[in-house]
Amino acid sequence: MRFALSFVVAAIIVGPLIGLPKRKRILVYSAAILSQFVYLLGMYLGWHGAVWAAFAVQMQRCTLAFVLFSIVMFMGVLSESSRIRNRLAPIRQQLSILACVFTFGHIGYYLPSYLLRIGSINKVTIGISLALSILLAIMLIVLLATSLSLVKKHMNGTAWKRVQRLAYPFYLLISLHAACFLLPSALAGNAIAIEGELLYGCSAIAFFALRLRRAFFSRRTEKPFFDAQ
Repeated sequence: MRFALSFVVAAIIVGPLIGLPKRKRILVYSAAILSQFVYLLGMYLGWHGAVWAAFAVQMQRCTLAFVLFSIVMFMGVLSESSRIRNRLAPIRQQLSILACVFTFGHIGYYLPSYLLRIGSINKVTIGISLALSILLAIMLIVLLATSLSLVKKHMNGTAWKRVQRLAYPFYLLISLHAACFLLPSALAGNAIAIEGELLYGCSAIAFFALRLRRAFFSRRTEKPFFDAQ
């Protein structure tokens, strides 16, 4: 259910963003940043209610961010003549930035508990997930910073493209991080955890299968997935 809601919210974001003038997109970024502060405040104060629960789970489990990242990544494996790709290409940069912003609440919520558990981790999967969390946070900051037009215009074109290639391992590691975190619950028979394992696993496999297929049929240099059109 949470993943279905993520797709609905992503569609609500994508639709208006396509026709929104660039100078007004700062309002969307501001709203996204505000949502992270609201989420962390609500978790700290212990807010309740059905609407809050639906919102909080999107931020806590980072499912909305993952769906937005997936849209950005899968755009890169579509044909250049694809109507979907051409329709979404003008907002690729904005979607990638929003996806990054929507991870801040997730990081802010779990970071304190992870730090407290560093010396007492007794499960290999949790240890791997923690290590991946640190690596992903660093990669996220780099990708977010270089996705900003202000930073991009001050970088050498070749260096910028190389940095943006981090999107490949980043997407794979997101899925691996989530899979490690959910694995104990999934093995215990938790339906939501099993659903998550399937979604993250299938998304990663599908992306890389399509990426290899595209590389096989075309050797032309691809534009980075976080590229601003």
